Amino acid sequence: MKSDVQIFYVKNTPQVRKVREYFAKNGVRYSEKCLEREALTYEQLIEILQNSFRGVEEILSGRSAKVKKLMKEGIFIERLSIKQLHWLIQRHPDLLVNLIIVGRGRTLIGYQEEEMAGFLPREQKRQIFLESLKRAKILEADKQIV
Repeated sequence: MKSDVQIFYVKNTPQVRKVREYFAKNGVRYSEKCLEREALTYEQLIEILQNSFRGVEEILSGRSAKVKKLMKEGIFIERLSIKQLHWLIQRHPDLLVNLIIVGRGRTLIGYQEEEMAGFLPREQKRQIFLESLKRAKILEADKQIV
């Protein structure tokens, strides 16, 4: 069974555990990869970048001492070719932000509860929307939206 969503992380943090719990609770099929144990493939890097908003800038850890050191030495990661970037990430996965979620045509950095619904199947998102309308008393309980 193929997963709908992929979770990539460097360290198993509370955010990573929240993502797993959210997907398990909502029946989302996912796979995960700890980048310290298993290297990111070239194809996975391409998928992450294709679905991100800001590309390389978005997936780099701004707090990483290695990123800061490289920049201080005049090496701008954003200017590397994809192959060079992939080579660098394989050797130093901690250059990346800790948690990257990819699937359904999107990349999400970190656990952002309000954004997680984007990984749910369309029908499930529709149900959540209708329930929120009912709670807000915009939609009466006995009326249906098709």
